[in-house]
Amino acid sequence: MVSRSILVVVLMLFSTVSSASELDLTVNGGFEPPLANGWEWMTTGGSEFDLRQDADSDPDWEPVLSHRSASGFSRIFQEVSLPVTSTTVGVSLDLDMKAHNGAWAAGGLILEYRDKNGLAVGRTLLVQRTQDNPWEDSPIQHIIDVPEKGWNTHTIDLELELENLSGVPLDTVHKLGVILFIEAANC
Repeated sequence: MVSRSILVVVLMLFSTVSSASELDLTVNGGFEPPLANGWEWMTTGGSEFDLRQDADSDPDWEPVLSHRSASGFSRIFQEVSLPVTSTTVGVSLDLDMKAHNGAWAAGGLILEYRDKNGLAVGRTLLVQRTQDNPWEDSPIQHIIDVPEKGWNTHTIDLELELENLSGVPLDTVHKLGVILFIEAANC
């Protein structure tokens, strides 16, 4: 049996057009109901998704993704166009991953870099994962491990982050997939 959950309180995706202005690129980045306003979701296996106000001490909404048993995943996602790659992503995550008996789990945020046709060319993962998770860094994938349990805020400058991905030419990135996820295998 595998038991873990993800809570995400704030997602900020800004493009700095000039030094004095910021433009929020996500639709419904605060996860206000109805979530269908801006976000799509998908679940398989023993995964579940819920939108709650009691997942944190503040009164706004947080998506809660969880997985109890069997292999599968849960994802909340949207695609945004990037006017420039000088974009900063900010997110606050509270992650708690556990896996037993040779199973593995991972959860967090995927920033999926996409070309003008929406095809993935690389990705960055802000993730908490269990010991047996097989994912590794590559020329098109950069993994940033997130501390265990407790709210942590992370900020990523996409232009600097793309320097970690030698297989992703900067001029091919026109869109960004923003994906909150939990995944488990071998449960």
